[in-house]
Amino acid sequence: PALVGLSRIYLGVHTPKDVLTGYLISLAVALPVTWYFAGHPEKEKASPILAAALFLISAAVSLTAVVLIHLGVTEAVLASDCCKAGAAGMGFSIGWLIEKNYIRFPTEGTLLFQAGKLLLGAAGALLIKSGLKSLLGESIPSDMLRYFLLVIWVMILYPILIKAAARRRSS
Repeated sequence: PALVGLSRIYLGVHTPKDVLTGYLISLAVALPVTWYFAGHPEKEKASPILAAALFLISAAVSLTAVVLIHLGVTEAVLASDCCKAGAAGMGFSIGWLIEKNYIRFPTEGTLLFQAGKLLLGAAGALLIKSGLKSLLGESIPSDMLRYFLLVIWVMILYPILIKAAARRRSS
């Protein structure tokens, strides 16, 4: 994470203040979640309350960025990443709840099956990220939808397809 932040500064797409703020927000979310799970190792299911909290935090991040754009505090190009991250966080909170409680993605398999999983996942992600960009264009709402759907693909749709394929293989 430190190298990613430094690379964003080096490329000139973020300021040190942006990167530091991102680190602090990440810590503010990650630490309580980590402490929660460390204190509840017996929990195998995702907590709907925690998922709802993550969803609301992510929505607040996107909403704050949109409000700052409308107030003229920042430009849309600068707030775009914040909106995309918030949308991805909303997708994650839903995907985590559903995957952990209902899907339980299989991680085992032969090397060939693992390679197939990788190719399917990457192809779906590329199709959503680039294909929808071609269809919807570039705007904050379309970017948010793409990132939300990208995470839903990774956390729900793709695992459902792999689980069904694994069942068929074992039958």
